[in-house]
Amino acid sequence: MTYDPSQREFSVELLSVDKWIKGDGLQAVFIPDFAQTALPLATQLRQAHPGVVLLGSNGWNDPAALGPAADDIDGAVFVDGFFASSQRRATQDFVAAYRAAYSATPEILEAQAYDAGQAGRSSRVQSGARSRSQVITALQSPRSFEGAAGTVGGRPAGHPAPALPAARRQRHDQRDRPPRRVRYRAARPPLPMAGQAAVR
Repeated sequence: MTYDPSQREFSVELLSVDKWIKGDGLQAVFIPDFAQTALPLATQLRQAHPGVVLLGSNGWNDPAALGPAADDIDGAVFVDGFFASSQRRATQDFVAAYRAAYSATPEILEAQAYDAGQAGRSSRVQSGARSRSQVITALQSPRSFEGAAGTVGGRPAGHPAPALPAARRQRHDQRDRPPRRVRYRAARPPLPMAGQAAVR
């Protein structure tokens, strides 16, 4: 199902969802869009089908946009690469240090840059690497550490595999959920672009 980003009424789309619920047992709808654009569909979907779980992407991590719709989307789940209000100790320490230094709240790019720097530093320190090739070898070894954005672990080819935090929107509060490791699977069809809701 696709929709226009400026669309505000979704009765036709809701008929399709109704059909999929009755015919296919649909349980959840993933809306990969930004909060401000996704909220009209999400709130109408929730009103028409309260039992359907709403799933979103990191574009939903917008407290200013979600706040007024908190009751309408209660229980919605989305994943983001960084959650500044996380209760994880490593995240709290990073956010406090960042706020003290810059008088601002860090976002995903700052957390990822910090974690990349920490990965390089810890790999060099733990291995005793002194040359560029030794640092590269140390970075490619599968080690994990608690970073600002979550647990960062190396995979055999040296590709970091962070565990992404999931957030659940609950009555005027956003909470992080314990991250789960994602298993890598065979490629699937491409995800819909912004303005499309994946419902099957």
